[in-house]
Amino acid sequence: MLENFSFCHLRVYVQAERPVRFGAFPGNSLRSGLGATLHRAACVQPRSASCEGCILRDRCLYSRIFNPASLSDEGPFRQGRPIPRPFVIRSVGDLPASEHGYALLDLILIGSSRDVFLPYFVYAIGEMGLPKKGTKRPAYKLSRIVSLDYGRREVLVHDGRFFKGEPQAIQMADIERGVNGDRGIAALTMHVQSPLRLKIQDGDEKSRLVSRPSFQDLIDRLAFRADLLHVYHCGGQTDYDHRALVAAAGEVRMVDPSPIYWQERSRYSRSQDARMNLDGFMGEARFEGPNLERFLPLLKLGEYIHVGKNTTFGHGAIRVEVER
Repeated sequence: MLENFSFCHLRVYVQAERPVRFGAFPGNSLRSGLGATLHRAACVQPRSASCEGCILRDRCLYSRIFNPASLSDEGPFRQGRPIPRPFVIRSVGDLPASEHGYALLDLILIGSSRDVFLPYFVYAIGEMGLPKKGTKRPAYKLSRIVSLDYGRREVLVHDGRFFKGEPQAIQMADIERGVNGDRGIAALTMHVQSPLRLKIQDGDEKSRLVSRPSFQDLIDRLAFRADLLHVYHCGGQTDYDHRALVAAAGEVRMVDPSPIYWQERSRYSRSQDARMNLDGFMGEARFEGPNLERFLPLLKLGEYIHVGKNTTFGHGAIRVEVER
């Protein structure tokens, strides 16, 4: 399953006079700041509100990271669907300060993006921390960037000035080995840590927004997202047919949906000159059903790549807890 899927998990530390905070869901501010910084550095038509029509769109760094083209007629997926961006910005929560400073964010780079885009993310993170006139954004200085393997061991990648090593790749095989001993699972509890926005399409009907998801809805969207990332960013094949997995997920039921609630969020997009709706559900959901271990590798992958809409803003963050 997803045999070519790989990614790296990076943690960014900064030095600051006080903890650097960007609100309840920092991914919104961090993603916006990184995008604006790279746009200023890379865009050859900065006054344009869109990448449409730019002759450099297929080669432009900003466009390739933040505004990839939609899927074409060729390939296994529906025409017009946007190619998922190959990164996720994650909140680190309230980690205490260490000798290296404060942890600012976690960055997940998927597939080839860890080799191609990492230097530009480092540049943008450093630039974003510089003091700026007329902004309330806290200033900081990049201290170090470490790479975490699947066992959470840290390896230095950048010391705040220079690159010191290569990021460690986490393979899908590492995740499968990590959950290989999990048998006889009685229940799964999914902790949704940032707004998760799901849209489901039933046949040829228009897609609908899900306010209280079933296990099948979650597995369907997560499997499809993983497959897209596998094909377009990891050089994989779409021989992973997740329909059988989704069908099996229909036998799993939500036991107690009461901790699930709807979280309203929005942000202003300068490129679209409009407010974007970032609503989604949060909370906990407990699931019971047969052969739950079958879904565990995909769910553990979902802890890194997130699920649903707006994942580059850190939305759709999940954590899965196993009960025996």
